[in-house]
Amino acid sequence: MRVDINSPLHPETKVFLDDSRLRAILPTLRRLADAKVVLLAHQSRPGKADFTDMSYHADLLSRLLGREITFVPDVCGEVALQTIRSMEQGQMILLDNVRGWSEENDMNKAGIDELDESTIVKNLSSVVDAYVTDAFAAAHRNSPTLSGFAKSLPCFAGELMAAEIHALSTAVENPPKPYVAILGGAKCDDSLRIAKNLLDRDVADTVVPVGVVGNLMLWAAGHSIGEGNENFIRSSLGESFESTFEDAMRCFNDYEGR
Repeated sequence: MRVDINSPLHPETKVFLDDSRLRAILPTLRRLADAKVVLLAHQSRPGKADFTDMSYHADLLSRLLGREITFVPDVCGEVALQTIRSMEQGQMILLDNVRGWSEENDMNKAGIDELDESTIVKNLSSVVDAYVTDAFAAAHRNSPTLSGFAKSLPCFAGELMAAEIHALSTAVENPPKPYVAILGGAKCDDSLRIAKNLLDRDVADTVVPVGVVGNLMLWAAGHSIGEGNENFIRSSLGESFESTFEDAMRCFNDYEGR
């Protein structure tokens, strides 16, 4: 079961500052209470200060769920495989940070066949019966643990994923009118693509960009947002900055007033 419990951590103590993502997957875990459950998850990415193993996540998730979830310090090696093989019905384990395994970070442009041949998918699919995804917050990404099991295992949506897809379908296909979409977050290229989609299809009456997305749109409209904000946007977008900035200008020019 792939989940997204990537959470903000205190920079010094690594204490959880928000446990909402862990609470969000509890309904699916409760529904699978009698099964053998192997959890796949990530925390941040290599090189960042909040990149950690998943031991604290297993501990907090155990306390929230009211039953033990065992941390396994391996992703898809022999320790993980042997632990899975020896599991009993009703046992739950959380494997280590999947982003500590290079394939998870390096195969974001891989096709489904290549993902199916990854070590993570080949090893883990050999010892499990089905794949459940509740990682809605990471579902737009392409990696072995997020999109690689489609060929090798029966795949199912968890409670969180199903609820989010239902809500998203309403929001992008047939929302109540008037419809105002508020888009923010640090990943402004993703948010901008969503805004363009909603406006191009005349689904949204108004789009309100906030946070980093709002700063990007102000900048694209010719306003000064300060050197610090400009540098943050440039560094966060990396190679996609130029194309994203051009999209922002086009979006502003084509839909000014909306």
